[in-house]
Amino acid sequence: MDILGIGIPELAFIILIALIVLGPKDMQKAGKTIGTSLRKIITSSEWRTVKDISHKVSTLPHQWMRDANEDIQKFRDDIAVENLDAKDTIGSWNSISEQKKNVEREEKGDLETSEPSLRVENDNA
Repeated sequence: MDILGIGIPELAFIILIALIVLGPKDMQKAGKTIGTSLRKIITSSEWRTVKDISHKVSTLPHQWMRDANEDIQKFRDDIAVENLDAKDTIGSWNSISEQKKNVEREEKGDLETSEPSLRVENDNA
């Protein structure tokens, strides 16, 4: 039990000090006054607003971390897509250079010594 940041041991200590200072008769009046005041405070709309803002402030770092993780994930996905595009571009460059080499070999009559996979691709073309 934790009310307004005061636990049970602290509450017992406060009651003991109040009993010593106020005495038994005034203690009843003070308890009733304090209880009524606390009830008014806790049931007020201002208290609800304070609790809502406190909750939002306490969860704000977690929200920021979630947002940052989402941004990082989007950034990683974008980089992955760009890498795939770059690999496709490089692959097309490589295939163009291979085709150019094959044409040069055909011109020299050296196609027989090239790799079989390239020879099949050229025969189909």
